[in-house]
Amino acid sequence: MLIGWWLYPTPKQPSISATRLLPGLSSVGQPFPVAITVSTNATDPLSLILKETLPEGAKLLASVPPYSDFDSETGEIRWLKKINGVQPFAYMVQVDRAEVPFHFSGTVAVRKGSGHQIEVKGDHRVKTGHFHWADSDGDGRICDEEILVVYDVFSGIAGLPLDIDQVEEIWLGSGYVWNEAKKKFDILP
Repeated sequence: MLIGWWLYPTPKQPSISATRLLPGLSSVGQPFPVAITVSTNATDPLSLILKETLPEGAKLLASVPPYSDFDSETGEIRWLKKINGVQPFAYMVQVDRAEVPFHFSGTVAVRKGSGHQIEVKGDHRVKTGHFHWADSDGDGRICDEEILVVYDVFSGIAGLPLDIDQVEEIWLGSGYVWNEAKKKFDILP
C-alpha cells in the first residue's frame, strides 16, 4: 500500500558540525586556550559525546564545561552533553617540551539514528617557541586584529581561566619578550 507515502515525509536527520580554534603558536610551559564549537540544527536537544585527544606532552589544566572524563595516560578528554543550537567547549592546556608541531584531534559522536561520528575540523596543531598564544603571527606584539579574536572567541567563555589582563597589557604596550630566567613574558612599554 504505497498510496499517500509522500504525504508523510521522512524526518530529516539533524546535521552537526564541530570546529576547533587553537592558537598556532605558544611557549613551552605557558597555558593556552583551545575552543571547540559544536553546532546542530536539531529542533530538540541532541545528546552527544565530544572526544578530544591531547598530544603527548600536553597537560590539561581546566575545561568548560567540566569534562565528564579525562584519561591522563591517553590524553583523551570526554564530554557527555545535551545541546541545542551552538555549544562551546573549551579547555586550557600547556605543553612541556619544544616540539614542532603538537597535533590535536577529536570527534563528536551522536546516536546512530542522528548521524554517527564526525571529526572535529579546524585548527589541529600548535608550534612552540617564545610566543604568546594570542600573537598569531609571532611578531612579538598583539595587534588590534589579534585582541579582537581573543575577545570574540575566548573572553565570553565563562569559567575559562584565561589571563585576559596580560593579553590586554601586551596589546596596550609595544610588545613582549620572553624572559628565560623568570620563565614568563616581559611586557614592553
